Parts: sequence; C-alpha cells; structure tokens
Amino acid sequence: MLLLVVTLSLAQDEMGLAANRIYSPFIEQNRQSIDSITSRIFSRFGVLRKTPITGHLHSGIDLRGIYGEKVYAIAPGRVERCYWLFPNIAVAIKHNMPDGTSIYSAYIHLADVKVREGDLVDEKTELGRIFNKKEMKRSGFRTPHLHLEIRRNFLDQGKASFSSMTRTDLEKHLLDPLIFLSKNMK
Repeated sequence: MLLLVVTLSLAQDEMGLAANRIYSPFIEQNRQSIDSITSRIFSRFGVLRKTPITGHLHSGIDLRGIYGEKVYAIAPGRVERCYWLFPNIAVAIKHNMPDGTSIYSAYIHLADVKVREGDLVDEKTELGRIFNKKEMKRSGFRTPHLHLEIRRNFLDQGKASFSSMTRTDLEKHLLDPLIFLSKNMK
C-alpha cells in the first residue's frame, strides 16, 4: 500500500496538479474574474496581422499592462518551452485540465524570465515581466502588453503563432483565449 501512495505522489508531481481554477496572469484584486482580462484586451484572437512580408491571424489576445508589471501562470502546470528571441521571449506551460485533457498557455513578450523548461508552476509563480520603457522602445511596440495564447497542442512547436493564414489553420493548434478564460474562470 505504501508503494502505491508513493507511485501516485510521483505521478502527480511529474504531471503537475490539475488546473481546477484559472486566474488572470496579473496580480489584481480579483484574479478569478473575467473582467480582469476583458478590461485589458486591446487586440483579439483571429484578427489579421500585417507584417512587412505577409499577414497572419492573431493567435492570442494582447493584454494591456504597465511597464515592468509581473506576469504569473494562469494555473498549475509544467513549463514546456521557453523561447529567448527578443522581442518574442516566451514561456509555454502545459496544464492538465480536470476532464483529463491538456492545454497549453503561452506568455509572449516577456523580460526577466524566472522559470525554465521542466519547472512546476502554479498561479503564484512569477514567470517574468512586461517590458520596461527601454525594452519597449527597442521592441518597436507601442503599448506595454502581454500576448496570451491558449493552445490545444504543441505539435507545431509554436509556429502557428505567426504562420496561421486561415481560421482553420489557427484553430488546429489554438483556442480563442477569451472564450477559454470565460468558461474556466469562476
């Protein structure tokens, strides 16, 4: 019986705790309120993004922040990937949902990343911060913000974030974060 308990404990630690609650990625008065998300949105999922070469559909939501504001995980999980290419420095976390499925949250345009691949995190874990004024100027962005994605899978290694030209391409790997958060924030 003791062996069974140890095995279950190890399995839970390896996979991380289930994401029973979803939180805002920012420390706010009520981190479980969808209003804390909707009041910050300035670019929505699926809108056409223009780049010098081609356009793609926006793979997440952009949440307005303040210079240097800390960013936290939205739920318990394991850091799946970290990307270090400025200005798209990012952390992607795998979350086990209560229904047995997994989703991934991705936090893009971070600075001063505090986690590494394989780390277990929860909603109290600081992942990094939004750019400061100097980093914002270097990035070319106009507004300090967090790009937040909710991904169905990571089969594309994150490439759908900048290469999805149709809604079908986009939804193959990603979910609309606002719909996901609205359903899962209590």
